[in-house]
Amino acid sequence: MVTGREGIAKVAPWYDPDISHEYATLNGRRYHYLLGEPKDVTVKNTVVLIHGFQDLAFGWRYQIKPLVALGLRVIAIDCMGYGGTEAPHVPPESIRLYTFKRAADDIKELASQIGVSTIILGGHDWGGMIATRTCLYYPELVSHIFTLGTPYLPPMQEWLEFDDYIAKYPTFKYQGQFAGKELEHRLNSKDALRQFWIATYGGRGPNGEAAFSTERALFENWPLLIRSDVLSEEELIYYVEEYARNGISAALNWYRNRRENWEDERS
Repeated sequence: MVTGREGIAKVAPWYDPDISHEYATLNGRRYHYLLGEPKDVTVKNTVVLIHGFQDLAFGWRYQIKPLVALGLRVIAIDCMGYGGTEAPHVPPESIRLYTFKRAADDIKELASQIGVSTIILGGHDWGGMIATRTCLYYPELVSHIFTLGTPYLPPMQEWLEFDDYIAKYPTFKYQGQFAGKELEHRLNSKDALRQFWIATYGGRGPNGEAAFSTERALFENWPLLIRSDVLSEEELIYYVEEYARNGISAALNWYRNRRENWEDERS
């Protein structure tokens, strides 16, 4: 059994005898997800876990096995554009493939395919936004919800241009950089992706240099960063390999769809 900090059983990268890698076609698109199921006991409920940026289904590696041990079926999804799930290019494909409504539709379809009428839904970062929006679009589907790092934000009555949005939510200014092309252009090799994951998972320089501010990625500090113990070396390699499959552009589409999400939520 693989254990992490504090002895908690966690999912191993690539292969874990207790967890299966599954695929499903949801509304015409192929998704990958991790599946954990209790053995020799009746399944009490189904938990669906949704990651955010810059993560994967694997980001829930510390939670999946403890939840299974409670008698719960656990499904951790690679969202659109991530890992083993399809990563449609925009253009020519529509940015609406990356909206909260599309994600909610696909979660609903997955629940239907596995034969459950209700789920417990958990989300982190963008996954938290997907979770709360799924509750709004399909309230009968979600029996319980939890989110991490993402407080509930109600749908906006009026459209806010980015400058007005940042005036209201100043800690989100970095999203403008992520929605642009700079990050995409910089992360164009496995070496650059490795540096990115060291940065995003707690890497610091020898004098405490940070990787990000609320305004932007501090690229000038990245060569100084030292890997933290949040990711093992094996896990770091796994993230790099998974993102190298399709590049990071598709994942950044989640920062490029504010208008489409607002239009969907007007109802």
